[in-house]
Amino acid sequence: NKHFGITDPNAILFVEAADVSKLKSGSKDPEPLILRARAGDCIHVTLTNKIDPVHHRDGPDDPEGKTWSYNMVPPIVPGFSFNQVRSSNHVGLHPQLVDYNLQTSDGAHVGLNDDSTVGPGDSKTYLWYAGDIATNKKGNRIVGTPYEFGAIALQDMGDVIKHASHGAIGALIVEPQCSRWDD
Repeated sequence: NKHFGITDPNAILFVEAADVSKLKSGSKDPEPLILRARAGDCIHVTLTNKIDPVHHRDGPDDPEGKTWSYNMVPPIVPGFSFNQVRSSNHVGLHPQLVDYNLQTSDGAHVGLNDDSTVGPGDSKTYLWYAGDIATNKKGNRIVGTPYEFGAIALQDMGDVIKHASHGAIGALIVEPQCSRWDD
């Protein structure tokens, strides 16, 4: 936040590939990622992780104690705080409400499901359906039912404790099937 002089050296931003150079040059200000789709669309999103693996491997986010961020986890143990926990260098993009294969497109690493997070330097394409996918009553055919969800959250499940406090957020807006939009 330029107005208040707030910076985060460990910020995590979801950015469209075409905007990366503009952000780095300062000709574009950072903003949350907003994706749009129509109800019934198959949505392909490729996430590339550009987190520096060394930076996130060596230790806590703030080893010198220069910034404090208790906004996610209150200090409950004397002498130990949220700031002393090291962030993961894996990211994921987890949508709400849309239908997808939990094994491959969840953007998380949970239980016995495959790890669908993305490590440093890697990319992964997620496939989501803007609606509900189910089998018909006979069980012999898959049927897609489009839904206009409106705005739904996109969350980084690569590190559910630390990443949200560093800005890893976005939204997917699922519009009516007949929608058109311009940038």
